[in-house]
Amino acid sequence: PSHKYFANAMGHKFCLAAPGDFVSTPKITEYVAMGAYGGCLPLLVLAGKPSHTLPYTRWLDWCSIAYIVSDSTARKGMDSVLAKLDLVTAEEAAQKRAALLAVRDAFVFRQPQREGGGAAGAFAPGYQPSAVDFLIGELCEASRAAKANQTLGSQPLAGGPYSRCML
Repeated sequence: PSHKYFANAMGHKFCLAAPGDFVSTPKITEYVAMGAYGGCLPLLVLAGKPSHTLPYTRWLDWCSIAYIVSDSTARKGMDSVLAKLDLVTAEEAAQKRAALLAVRDAFVFRQPQREGGGAAGAFAPGYQPSAVDFLIGELCEASRAAKANQTLGSQPLAGGPYSRCML
């Protein structure tokens, strides 16, 4: 049952998100949310370029919120990855969780809170954005880039190359 799954995952230090049926697995979203709430930290196995696999790379520095390993390293050198993860300090884990909490809204879906509780009208004071808001923002940015004859993939990664944080 899902409550047992989440309770178990919250008790671990790391959650492994390996490539699945899709280039960007839904587990990434789950692990960002769990880490933001004090649970496991994302360990992302990427088969391909981060800019083609991870969402929000134009503004989100994934090195600040996750540990990243290439698919080939995971297949051939997981012992070295585990040894590096064993060296993660409580302070480093706390920094990652704080960074995860700061970006949580971009990954969590919730109903918009509107004044008067109806579907129409202005957002309620203190409106908290949701993943839908961030995804619409990404679509708008993609539209702007297309109009300028650019692609989102041609933009630099937030925080710089992820080689600096690959395990």
